[in-house]
Amino acid sequence: MSQQTDARTDPLGPFEAAVTVLSVLVALLVLSLVPLAVFGSGSFLGLGEKEACTVAAPGVVPYGERDLPGPAETPYVPGLRADARFSVDRLDVCDTAPSPMVKAAAATDPGADLLLLVGFLYLSRGLIRRARSVGLFTTSVAGRTTVLGWYLLVGALVVELVSAAGHGVVLSSAVRGVHWADGLLGFDVPFTLLVVALGIITVGRVLHQAVVLQDDVDATV
Repeated sequence: MSQQTDARTDPLGPFEAAVTVLSVLVALLVLSLVPLAVFGSGSFLGLGEKEACTVAAPGVVPYGERDLPGPAETPYVPGLRADARFSVDRLDVCDTAPSPMVKAAAATDPGADLLLLVGFLYLSRGLIRRARSVGLFTTSVAGRTTVLGWYLLVGALVVELVSAAGHGVVLSSAVRGVHWADGLLGFDVPFTLLVVALGIITVGRVLHQAVVLQDDVDATV
């Protein structure tokens, strides 16, 4: 009965379970996709793909006009009513004969996301082990928590920046007149990750204050 109560009240239990499940899923994903990519039955981070593809919004790349003689190929929705309209908010652009550099650029988006996740899981497991060994309200655990938050905050911004630059390299290779820096126009601020990161940093600061208060209490006893 006491073991069940301890499991229910364990403050690290849900976080440790989530980190464990994600670690197993990532390991299974990598171990299953890499052999398939090597033997030509699938792809992993661009490995095994013959094309280098990216996504762009209309306006980042020219859209709706043709350099060749003839009418523009305008997309349409069959059966669209007279009082309705539609718009295209994304374009899938692929270079069918990419160079190794372009293929590497196309892999930056999933690759950067994977590296960010792996780093987060690694730091999280280290934080959990430290908290299990020395206690939750300690200076080292507070410091590791703050580091984890800053890693996620800076890493999320770097991942988006690298991904946008990678998209730009693919677009410049596939579309005439487009510079790789144009891909930076597609930079998306990862608001959700930034809020989560700030929350983790705040928890680290609270733990620091808790350690100081605990030291003051111990000194007065």
